Amino acid sequence: MSERPHEGQEQKLLYTIGIYETDTIVSDHTSDNGAVRRFLVAPEDLMSFFHTEKPVMTFYPEEGLIMMRTDGKNEDMFYVYPQTSKATTILVKRKKKIVPHKVYLPSLLVKARIERRSGRKAVRSIDVWCYQGTKLNEETALYELPLPNTSESSVCLGNVDKVVEGKVRDAVWSILVDTVFNNHHDLVTKDRIPFEEYYEKSKGRVKISDLRKLCKATDVLSKKGRGGMQLF
Repeated sequence: MSERPHEGQEQKLLYTIGIYETDTIVSDHTSDNGAVRRFLVAPEDLMSFFHTEKPVMTFYPEEGLIMMRTDGKNEDMFYVYPQTSKATTILVKRKKKIVPHKVYLPSLLVKARIERRSGRKAVRSIDVWCYQGTKLNEETALYELPLPNTSESSVCLGNVDKVVEGKVRDAVWSILVDTVFNNHHDLVTKDRIPFEEYYEKSKGRVKISDLRKLCKATDVLSKKGRGGMQLF
């Protein structure tokens, strides 16, 4: 028979579980420094956890996910895509031709609004910001990404098939870079010059010093209160 704590005896909080309409979040409170780690988990992970005599947490956060919010119908998922040394190929439609452009992008912060359609996930909208370096905190300055079809942070999705197959982060990246861009919102950088002109001038290497500053990360991540689940 297990021994129960006496009335008034203080217990240390170890884990909490938040069950939402489509996702389950486990919060780990066992860190010595008071930091709380949160993880997206599958139902079978929880079953294994509760059927283990001495449970060991082996949950891992979804790659790049730093925060999520839900209103019960839609979910706002915030992802980071750190800068790499590799070029990203984007496709730009000019008249009847589709021209590939190799672009070296800075780190990206992306907000994807996800809705449910007959039990499937679909990307309803995307906002994107870029930032200097690879580390993001609340004071990080966010800039307008100098790509066509992007106005401030809003990305025009057009007629793209936005149903999510597999991981949301991969689907969002595919929408961003595999979509054929056109000349909508074609003016980029602080100088408001056409994308093609900037591409030729910069040789495809985006420089933060060229870009329009939009806000700080805290303005995006703390919007509409702090009800979101902070994962970084």
